[in-house]
Amino acid sequence: GSELDAWQPEAVFAVKRGADSADAFKAAIACPSVRWLHVGGVGYDHLGPWDGDRVVVTNSAGVLAPFHAETVVGAIFALNLNFAAYFAQKQQRVWQERGFTSLAGKSLLIVGLGRIGKCVAALATKVGMKVGAVTRTPQRHDGIERIDAITRLNDIVPEADFISLHVPLNAETHRLIGAKTFRAMKPEAMFLNTSRGGVVDQAALVAALQSKQIAAAYLDVFEEEPLPATHPFWSLENVIITPHMADSVPDWPQRFALLFSDNLERRLSAKPLLNLLDAGTPTR
Repeated sequence: GSELDAWQPEAVFAVKRGADSADAFKAAIACPSVRWLHVGGVGYDHLGPWDGDRVVVTNSAGVLAPFHAETVVGAIFALNLNFAAYFAQKQQRVWQERGFTSLAGKSLLIVGLGRIGKCVAALATKVGMKVGAVTRTPQRHDGIERIDAITRLNDIVPEADFISLHVPLNAETHRLIGAKTFRAMKPEAMFLNTSRGGVVDQAALVAALQSKQIAAAYLDVFEEEPLPATHPFWSLENVIITPHMADSVPDWPQRFALLFSDNLERRLSAKPLLNLLDAGTPTR
């Protein structure tokens, strides 16, 4: 905060990652001289509220969406093929065949149809999956058979074989997925979260997995990160865990920098900025 005050920057490109990144972002947006903050990433729930009359905020939504989608669909394959069980067998040197059914014809429900959700839908349809979605503002989209309002989530999930989350974390989505939603899912359902940990009631998810209320899960994000070593997720055989890396391609900083450069040219030319965020959007 004090360094920023000394430099008195007008624009800040914030790409810092790590445990203290939230404080760094908040210091940047609170700096009196800052008029524009570009988030080197997608999520901005860590910023808290900001004064939209003083500072504008943009993010890097869409830049890594295709890579994020590859991770999600890769996880769907891994869950469907029960690779977790094979990994466990390898550790025990057990030779046991496990059958599987094709993904073709299985249903995927995408919760949140932003750029990542649309990329996931495009890849999933290529392997023959039937794709539906729930979103805040339902609109027809190519390749998606059915789009409903997110308020109908619990009515739609009983039909889904896979449920994948792609919503931001805010006041409306905090613990959007809880015990009621898990009870509505079919026992064979497989759940994926690569959005934000706070979108899910983690205790309810643990209970659903332990009781086999749902079949399995792939989790890349958690309410507390790193995930504590004592957390039950680590010991659940029907859970695949990755450390918040769904879109971590090696050149992600350069890709974000290119978008920032484009926006900088737009700002200097008095053109509308890409990915402008609404200061009135409730964040958590």
